Amino acid sequence: MNLIDLKTSILRNLPEKSQNGLLGKKVFQVGLGSIGGYMADSLIKIGAGIDDEFTIIDNDILSIDNIGRHLLGIEYIGKSKSQAFKEYAQRQTFNQIQKLNTKDNNISDYNFQYFMDNPVDLIVDATGSIEVQEYLNELVQQMPLESRPNLLHLWIFGNGECVQGFWHDAKLQDHQGGCIQCLGTSANGLFESTLPIRNLNKEQRFGVCSAFTPYAVSGGMMASSLGINMILEWLETGMVKNNYQTRYNSEYQNEKINDMLIMADVNCPYCGEKYAKSI
Repeated sequence: MNLIDLKTSILRNLPEKSQNGLLGKKVFQVGLGSIGGYMADSLIKIGAGIDDEFTIIDNDILSIDNIGRHLLGIEYIGKSKSQAFKEYAQRQTFNQIQKLNTKDNNISDYNFQYFMDNPVDLIVDATGSIEVQEYLNELVQQMPLESRPNLLHLWIFGNGECVQGFWHDAKLQDHQGGCIQCLGTSANGLFESTLPIRNLNKEQRFGVCSAFTPYAVSGGMMASSLGINMILEWLETGMVKNNYQTRYNSEYQNEKINDMLIMADVNCPYCGEKYAKSI
C-alpha cells in the first residue's frame, strides 16, 4: 500500500481553476534532453501519466556530457534517456505512474496516421530542433481539423539569453491561422519581427564528435516552466491567448519582445493561403 497518494497530492496543489490538471488527458512528448527531462517531470506533477497515457520518445543515450544541464544524474549514464527517465519517475512516485510509456524511438518513426489511430490531447515538442518543429507541424496539418491535438513547441534561444514557446491550437488556426512556420523556417530562420534578440553572436563550442551550444541548466528549467504555464493557461481558459511567448534571463537587459498572438503569415506554407484570402 502506498503511504502517499500521488493524485491527491497533485490535486491539492493545483489552483481550482486548473480543475484536474492533465488527469484524463493523453499527452505525447518528443525529446528527453535538457528541456525534455524537466518538462516530463513537471508534466507528471500536473497529472500526466496517472489516469491516462503519457508517452515520451527519445532515442538518445545519456552521456557524461549531458549531466551538467539534465534532470537525470550520473547513475543513469549509459542508459537510454527514455529508460532512465522511466526508472527515475517510478522511483520518485512510488510506482504510481501506471500510464507512463517511454520509447527509444525517433519522431520520424511516427506519421499522422499514428495519431489518427492513437489520438492525444497534447503533443509537447521539447527538442528545441527547428527540423522537428517543422516535421510535427506538417504531421498535424495533415490531420482533419477536428482530430488535431494541441501542439506545444519549446526551445532555448542563443546561449540561454531567453527561452520561447509556441502554442498551436487547431481551433484558432481554423479562423485566424498561426503555426510554428508563421514565425520562420529552417532555411531562413525566424522572421525579423519575431526575433527575441537581434544581432546575437551565439557562442559555439566543439566536442570530440560534434559542435554544441553552451548554456546553463537554467535554460532547460526556464523553458519547462514556460511550457507548464502555457499548459495551465489552456487548462484554465481553454486557450492560450498569446501563442508565442518569451522569457528572458535576469542578466539580459537589452531590447526585448513582448508575448504576442501570431496569426497567419503570407509566407507560411500552411497558413499563407488563409492570410491571402483575409486581406
